[in-house]
Amino acid sequence: MLIKDQVNSKLVRLEVFADDELVTDYTCDGLIFSTPTGSTAYNLSAGGPLIHPGADVIAMTPICPHTLSNRSIIFRDKVKLRRLQPDRPLKLLIAVDGSGD
Repeated sequence: MLIKDQVNSKLVRLEVFADDELVTDYTCDGLIFSTPTGSTAYNLSAGGPLIHPGADVIAMTPICPHTLSNRSIIFRDKVKLRRLQPDRPLKLLIAVDGSGD
């Protein structure tokens, strides 16, 4: 899943919560959430990890983050992830790739 600003030219500030606890916030072009099967495409291109296909995890990787360090975060697959956009209400594009299985 890819979440980014629809205009494509603005940074967006996103806060990410896992099971209702703040994990981190990013100023970036977007976020990629990927399963192990999807980890070799967009996620890898954005600097994310390769994940063994049998791992029960979800990877979150920022796209072009405005920071000195770019780190993916790996979550257990049953986590409830939520993102907030605290600064202003931009229209965000959410793109989903795959069958949803």
